[in-house]
Amino acid sequence: MNDIIEFNNKSNILTRNQTQGLELELVNRFINYKKNKFEKYNKNKDISMAIFEELKIESSYPDIIFVEYNKKNFDNWNENRKKLNNQDLKILYHIYMKNGISNSQLKRQLGINESTILETITRLLDAKMIERNNKLWKICDRKNFFAITKIETVEAKINQWNSALTQAINNLRFSSECYVLSNTKQEPNNVIRNKFDNLGIGMYQEKNKNFNLIMKARRNKIPNSYSSLVIEEIIGKEICI
Repeated sequence: MNDIIEFNNKSNILTRNQTQGLELELVNRFINYKKNKFEKYNKNKDISMAIFEELKIESSYPDIIFVEYNKKNFDNWNENRKKLNNQDLKILYHIYMKNGISNSQLKRQLGINESTILETITRLLDAKMIERNNKLWKICDRKNFFAITKIETVEAKINQWNSALTQAINNLRFSSECYVLSNTKQEPNNVIRNKFDNLGIGMYQEKNKNFNLIMKARRNKIPNSYSSLVIEEIIGKEICI
Protein backbone atom coordinates (compact mmCIF):
# COMPACT_ATOMS: atom_id res chain seq x y z
CA MET A 1 0.00 0.00 0.00
CA ASN A 2 1.26 3.52 -0.86
CA ASP A 3 1.76 6.08 1.88
CA ILE A 4 -1.12 8.53 2.21
CA ILE A 5 -1.06 11.38 4.72
CA GLU A 6 -4.31 13.17 5.54
CA PHE A 7 -4.47 16.72 6.92
CA ASN A 8 -7.71 18.10 8.34
CA ASN A 9 -8.95 20.26 11.23
CA LYS A 10 -7.42 17.77 13.66
CA SER A 11 -3.95 18.41 12.22
CA ASN A 12 -1.52 21.04 13.47
CA ILE A 13 -2.08 23.35 10.48
CA LEU A 14 -4.45 26.21 9.75
CA THR A 15 -7.72 24.81 8.40
CA ARG A 16 -11.37 25.86 8.50
CA ASN A 17 -13.87 23.86 10.53
CA GLN A 18 -15.93 21.68 8.24
CA THR A 19 -19.72 22.02 8.21
CA GLN A 20 -21.58 18.75 8.61
CA GLY A 21 -24.04 18.03 5.83
CA LEU A 22 -24.51 16.67 2.31
CA GLU A 23 -21.55 18.57 0.86
CA LEU A 24 -19.11 17.18 3.43
CA GLU A 25 -20.49 13.69 2.80
CA LEU A 26 -19.83 14.21 -0.92
CA VAL A 27 -16.29 15.37 -0.13
CA ASN A 28 -15.62 12.32 2.06
CA ARG A 29 -16.90 9.92 -0.59
CA PHE A 30 -14.70 11.54 -3.21
CA ILE A 31 -11.63 11.40 -0.95
CA ASN A 32 -12.18 7.67 -0.45
CA TYR A 33 -12.57 7.25 -4.20
CA LYS A 34 -9.28 9.07 -4.90
CA LYS A 35 -7.41 7.16 -2.17
CA ASN A 36 -8.55 3.81 -3.54
CA LYS A 37 -7.63 4.85 -7.07
CA PHE A 38 -4.17 6.02 -6.01
CA GLU A 39 -3.46 2.85 -4.05
CA LYS A 40 -4.62 0.71 -6.96
CA TYR A 41 -2.88 2.43 -9.87
CA ASN A 42 0.22 4.16 -8.53
CA LYS A 43 3.17 1.88 -9.34
CA ASN A 44 5.99 4.22 -8.31
CA LYS A 45 6.93 3.42 -4.71
CA ASP A 46 8.73 6.77 -4.38
CA ILE A 47 5.50 8.70 -4.99
CA SER A 48 3.19 9.31 -2.04
CA MET A 49 0.00 11.28 -1.57
CA ALA A 50 -1.03 13.98 0.88
CA ILE A 51 -4.68 15.03 1.24
CA PHE A 52 -5.68 18.42 2.67
CA GLU A 53 -9.22 19.35 3.69
CA GLU A 54 -10.06 23.06 3.95
CA LEU A 55 -6.40 24.14 4.17
CA LYS A 56 -5.91 27.91 4.40
CA ILE A 57 -4.01 29.04 1.30
CA GLU A 58 -3.58 32.80 1.37
CA SER A 59 -7.20 33.99 1.76
CA SER A 60 -8.98 30.85 0.53
CA TYR A 61 -9.87 27.38 1.79
CA PRO A 62 -10.04 24.80 -1.02
CA ASP A 63 -12.39 21.93 -0.16
CA ILE A 64 -9.78 19.29 -1.04
CA ILE A 65 -6.18 19.32 -2.20
CA PHE A 66 -4.64 16.08 -3.45
CA VAL A 67 -0.85 16.28 -3.57
CA GLU A 68 1.49 13.69 -5.08
CA TYR A 69 5.15 14.02 -4.16
CA ASN A 70 8.47 12.21 -4.42
CA LYS A 71 9.65 11.09 -0.97
CA LYS A 72 13.29 10.99 -2.10
CA ASN A 73 13.32 14.77 -2.52
CA PHE A 74 12.94 15.13 1.25
CA ASP A 75 16.01 13.02 2.05
CA ASN A 76 18.30 16.05 2.41
CA TRP A 77 16.06 18.09 4.69
CA ASN A 78 17.71 19.53 7.78
CA GLU A 79 16.33 21.09 10.97
CA ASN A 80 16.84 24.62 9.62
CA ARG A 81 14.40 23.92 6.78
CA LYS A 82 11.62 23.77 9.35
CA LYS A 83 12.36 27.35 10.45
CA LEU A 84 11.38 28.92 7.12
CA ASN A 85 8.36 31.22 7.20
CA ASN A 86 6.01 32.40 4.46
CA GLN A 87 8.07 35.51 3.79
CA ASP A 88 11.13 33.30 3.27
CA LEU A 89 9.17 31.16 0.81
CA LYS A 90 8.04 34.22 -1.15
CA ILE A 91 11.65 35.32 -1.55
CA LEU A 92 12.75 31.75 -2.31
CA TYR A 93 10.13 31.46 -5.05
CA HIS A 94 11.32 34.75 -6.56
CA ILE A 95 14.91 33.46 -6.58
CA TYR A 96 13.68 30.28 -8.24
CA MET A 97 11.81 32.19 -10.94
CA LYS A 98 14.70 34.55 -11.69
CA ASN A 99 17.33 31.79 -11.68
CA GLY A 100 19.94 34.20 -10.37
CA ILE A 101 19.39 37.48 -8.51
CA SER A 102 21.30 39.90 -6.28
CA ASN A 103 20.32 41.42 -2.94
CA SER A 104 19.75 44.82 -4.54
CA GLN A 105 17.51 43.29 -7.20
CA LEU A 106 15.49 41.44 -4.55
CA LYS A 107 15.04 44.69 -2.64
CA ARG A 108 13.97 46.64 -5.74
CA GLN A 109 11.73 43.98 -7.29
CA LEU A 110 9.96 42.83 -4.12
CA GLY A 111 9.93 46.11 -2.20
CA ILE A 112 11.34 44.42 0.92
CA ASN A 113 13.81 46.15 3.21
CA GLU A 114 17.43 45.03 3.27
CA SER A 115 17.43 43.68 6.82
CA THR A 116 14.49 41.37 6.06
CA ILE A 117 16.23 40.12 2.92
CA LEU A 118 19.45 39.43 4.83
CA GLU A 119 17.58 37.51 7.53
CA THR A 120 15.81 35.41 4.89
CA ILE A 121 19.02 34.79 2.95
CA THR A 122 20.66 33.54 6.17
CA ARG A 123 17.81 31.10 6.85
CA LEU A 124 17.79 29.86 3.25
CA LEU A 125 21.55 29.30 3.38
CA ASP A 126 21.24 27.41 6.68
CA ALA A 127 18.50 25.29 5.10
CA LYS A 128 20.82 24.61 2.13
CA MET A 129 18.21 25.92 -0.30
CA ILE A 130 20.33 28.55 -2.07
CA GLU A 131 23.95 29.24 -2.97
CA ARG A 132 26.05 32.17 -4.15
CA ASN A 133 27.16 32.02 -7.78
CA ASN A 134 28.82 34.97 -9.59
CA LYS A 135 27.47 37.38 -6.95
CA LEU A 136 23.93 36.10 -7.53
CA TRP A 137 21.67 33.94 -5.37
CA LYS A 138 20.53 30.73 -7.05
CA ILE A 139 18.67 27.55 -6.08
CA CYS A 140 21.15 24.84 -5.03
CA ASP A 141 19.51 21.98 -6.90
CA ARG A 142 16.85 23.10 -9.36
CA LYS A 143 16.21 19.55 -10.55
CA ASN A 144 15.20 18.32 -7.09
CA PHE A 145 14.10 21.66 -5.68
CA PHE A 146 10.38 20.84 -5.76
CA ALA A 147 9.29 17.44 -4.44
CA ILE A 148 5.66 17.76 -5.55
CA THR A 149 4.67 16.28 -8.89
CA LYS A 150 0.95 17.13 -8.75
CA ILE A 151 -1.36 19.52 -6.88
CA GLU A 152 -4.99 18.80 -7.66
CA THR A 153 -7.60 21.02 -6.03
CA VAL A 154 -11.30 20.19 -5.89
CA GLU A 155 -14.26 22.42 -5.02
CA ALA A 156 -17.45 20.52 -4.22
CA LYS A 157 -21.02 21.74 -4.64
CA ILE A 158 -24.35 19.99 -4.25
CA ASN A 159 -26.47 19.89 -7.42
CA GLN A 160 -24.70 22.71 -9.27
CA TRP A 161 -21.61 23.63 -11.24
CA ASN A 162 -21.22 27.39 -11.52
CA SER A 163 -21.23 28.42 -7.86
CA ALA A 164 -17.91 26.65 -7.18
CA LEU A 165 -16.23 28.14 -10.23
CA THR A 166 -14.98 31.36 -8.61
CA GLN A 167 -13.12 29.47 -5.91
CA ALA A 168 -11.76 27.00 -8.46
CA ILE A 169 -10.38 29.94 -10.45
CA ASN A 170 -8.56 31.16 -7.32
CA ASN A 171 -6.99 27.72 -6.93
CA LEU A 172 -5.30 28.07 -10.32
CA ARG A 173 -2.70 30.26 -8.61
CA PHE A 174 -0.93 27.32 -6.97
CA SER A 175 -2.36 24.12 -8.49
CA SER A 176 -1.34 21.92 -11.38
CA GLU A 177 -4.98 20.90 -11.93
CA CYS A 178 -8.26 22.40 -10.69
CA TYR A 179 -11.65 20.69 -10.59
CA VAL A 180 -15.25 21.25 -9.56
CA LEU A 181 -17.14 18.26 -8.14
CA SER A 182 -20.93 17.97 -8.15
CA ASN A 183 -23.52 15.28 -7.62
CA THR A 184 -26.09 16.93 -9.89
CA LYS A 185 -28.00 14.45 -12.02
CA GLN A 186 -28.00 16.81 -15.01
CA GLU A 187 -25.14 16.71 -17.49
CA PRO A 188 -23.47 20.12 -17.95
CA ASN A 189 -24.75 21.90 -21.05
CA ASN A 190 -22.48 23.31 -23.76
CA VAL A 191 -22.43 26.80 -22.26
CA ILE A 192 -21.15 25.46 -18.93
CA ARG A 193 -18.71 23.10 -20.63
CA ASN A 194 -17.24 25.90 -22.73
CA LYS A 195 -16.89 28.14 -19.69
CA PHE A 196 -14.96 25.48 -17.77
CA ASP A 197 -12.92 24.51 -20.82
CA ASN A 198 -11.87 28.11 -21.51
CA LEU A 199 -10.64 28.44 -17.92
CA GLY A 200 -8.88 25.07 -17.96
CA ILE A 201 -10.95 23.80 -15.02
CA GLY A 202 -12.11 20.19 -14.98
CA MET A 203 -15.37 18.58 -13.86
CA TYR A 204 -16.14 15.50 -11.77
CA GLN A 205 -19.69 14.23 -11.40
CA GLU A 206 -21.00 11.71 -8.89
CA LYS A 207 -23.62 9.60 -10.57
CA ASN A 208 -25.10 6.24 -9.58
CA LYS A 209 -22.55 5.94 -6.74
CA ASN A 210 -19.67 6.38 -9.19
CA PHE A 211 -17.42 9.35 -9.93
CA ASN A 212 -17.08 10.26 -13.58
CA LEU A 213 -14.50 12.59 -15.09
CA ILE A 214 -16.68 14.80 -17.29
CA MET A 215 -13.87 17.13 -18.37
CA LYS A 216 -10.15 16.87 -17.68
CA ALA A 217 -8.46 19.97 -16.30
CA ARG A 218 -5.65 21.73 -18.11
CA ARG A 219 -2.27 20.81 -16.61
CA ASN A 220 -0.27 23.76 -15.27
CA LYS A 221 3.42 23.76 -14.46
CA ILE A 222 4.27 23.86 -10.76
CA PRO A 223 5.48 25.51 -8.60
CA ASN A 224 3.48 28.44 -9.98
CA SER A 225 3.44 30.57 -6.82
CA TYR A 226 4.97 30.65 -3.37
CA SER A 227 1.78 28.94 -2.13
CA SER A 228 2.89 25.80 -3.97
CA LEU A 229 6.02 25.93 -1.80
CA VAL A 230 3.92 26.39 1.34
CA ILE A 231 2.18 23.09 0.63
CA GLU A 232 5.50 21.34 0.12
CA GLU A 233 6.88 22.69 3.42
CA ILE A 234 3.81 21.45 5.35
CA ILE A 235 4.36 17.95 3.97
CA GLY A 236 8.09 18.08 4.66
CA LYS A 237 7.60 19.12 8.27
CA GLU A 238 5.22 16.21 8.74
CA ILE A 239 7.36 13.45 7.23
CA CYS A 240 10.76 14.78 8.30
CA ILE A 241 10.07 15.01 12.05
